[in-house]
This record gives sequence, C-alpha cells and structure tokens, in this order.
Amino acid sequence: MLVLARVEAKLAASIVLGLVLFSALASIPGVTNLDWRIDATVDRCDAGAQEAIDGWVAARRQAGWDVSVRRDETPSSVAGLDGSTRAYQVTHAGLTGLGYLRLFAATDLDLQFPPAFRRNCMPRSFNWWLPVSARAATLPVLLLASWYAAIVVLVGWSLRRRTAERDPGYRYGWRAYSSWLAFGLMTTFVVMLIAHGLHDLFGIDLQSGQRESVLAMIRADPWLLFLFVLAGPFCEESLFRGWLLRDFVAAGMARSGSVVVSLSFAGMHMIGDPDNASTSAYAVLVFLISIVLCWVYLRYRSLLASTLTHMAHNAASMSIALAAGWLTTAPSP
Repeated sequence: MLVLARVEAKLAASIVLGLVLFSALASIPGVTNLDWRIDATVDRCDAGAQEAIDGWVAARRQAGWDVSVRRDETPSSVAGLDGSTRAYQVTHAGLTGLGYLRLFAATDLDLQFPPAFRRNCMPRSFNWWLPVSARAATLPVLLLASWYAAIVVLVGWSLRRRTAERDPGYRYGWRAYSSWLAFGLMTTFVVMLIAHGLHDLFGIDLQSGQRESVLAMIRADPWLLFLFVLAGPFCEESLFRGWLLRDFVAAGMARSGSVVVSLSFAGMHMIGDPDNASTSAYAVLVFLISIVLCWVYLRYRSLLASTLTHMAHNAASMSIALAAGWLTTAPSP
C-alpha cells in the first residue's frame, strides 16, 4: 500500500504541476489568442434595442474586452427566418486561455452577450460556438504540453543523483531495436482489429470526436505530430514506466505494478463521457497497450525499449488515420 500511495502521489504531483504551468502560460496575453462567439436570433426588437446593444459593447470594451456585435442585414435569406427576425453574431476576440475559460463558464449571461437580446427583444435562440480555426487546438495542446513539461521537471529532479539502470556489459543490437519497433506496429494492428470488431458488432466508434479533433489539429499544424509521436511517448514513458513502475519493481511487485500503472495510464486517456461506451472501450484498449509497454520495459529493463515501442505505435496509428479516414479507429495513447 505504501508503494501504491507513493506512485499515485507522483502521478498527482505531475497533474497539479501541469495545471499550474498551464494556468501560468494561459494567462499570458497573446499565447493563446482565442476567439469566442455566440450567434443570437431575436424577434421584434423595440426601438431602443440597438442603442442598448451599442452601450453594452462600449461598456465591455471599457472593461478591457475586445468584443463586437455584427447584425445580419438579410436574415430572411436564412432558412426558417422571416423579415421580422434579426440574427446577430457576438464575438470576443484575442482572449487569453484563462479569459476564454472564464467567459465560457460565466453564470452571468450579461457578460457573454447583450442583455438587450432578452430585455428589448424576443429571443428565439442562442447558439454557443467554440473557436473553429486552427487556434481551437491551442488550449488542449497547451494543457498537454504543460503536463509533459511537468513530467520532465519532476522526473529529471528525481533522477538528478541516480545513475542509469543498465548492465554495462550488455549492448542492445539491431535485433533488439527492430523488435521494439515491431512490438509497436503489432500492437497497432491488434488494436485496429479489436476496434473494427467493436464497431462492426456493437456499433461502438472509439472516441471518434477526440480522434477527429486530434486529426484536425495535425492538419492545421503539422508540427503537432512531433508532440503526439515523439514528445508524448517520451514523456509518458518517463512518467509511467520510468518513474512509477520502477517503484513497484524495486518492491518486487512488477506484475501488480504493471496493472496499477496501466489503470492510471488508461485513466489519463479517458477524455469524454466516462459513462459512454465509446470512452470505456477506448480506455480498455489503452489499458491493453500499456500492459504491452510494461512488458517490454520489464523484459528488456530498458526505458528506451518501451519508448521506441510507444513511438512506433503512435506513428503507425497517426499515419493510418491521416492516410485513410476509414481506418481511424486505432487509439493513440
């Protein structure tokens, strides 16, 4: 139990430090530079509505928000709208990450859009929009990068006085390296077969929303492949196999440690609705991938082995997903 508590404390420390780094970076103007938009549709505004909207815009700008309200002058051209309907677009531009989150989570609707839409008009609908440009990737990527930076800091600090754990009389040859890459490719192939089986038999599409978001980010910013294929596996292996599993190995609990570490690894990838069958099935596959990575690490007693296996798996998954949309059911932990 002491080992388990220590391992979970390390994992929690990486998360907390990652959130601290994220909050610091996301509060710097210009780092995220996000836009947030609401489309408002209203009927039969009274004579003072436009003046009230202009007053709200002026007050928000005075408070430091870059906000604008644009009215669609031809709403009747929109399906379902008649000549008495007015469609507006409210945009908050150039937001920091924390400003965006604060605005999106605001309970006071008067901070989000002009109260005139409710007081001087008859509202028909309000549609909230997330950023739709490449900048939509800024927040999740910044959060992930902050967590990876926290891992590097914590693992590097813990290993500052520790020598490398390897047998100086043994050198890995090309066969070992080929085996590690093959393990990653075979893992991808098996996971794809399982994923397609779940889709064909039960209609479960594993984390399709998350997968499409990741692919959209990569298409918009190809450099993110470095994050998902190289930096991600390196940092995650340093944490889960190099820092957490090592404690279980030192206590003679390698097998049970592999299960605990893999459960934590899968839990970190459960982005979405935990009650959704797609999210749960995705987490199970990530757990199995982690078991393979733990086995490789224990088999070769080398963090390089599990890291290269992880990189090969992520590279294969990303390549297949980008090359053929119909083969995008393989998860990339």
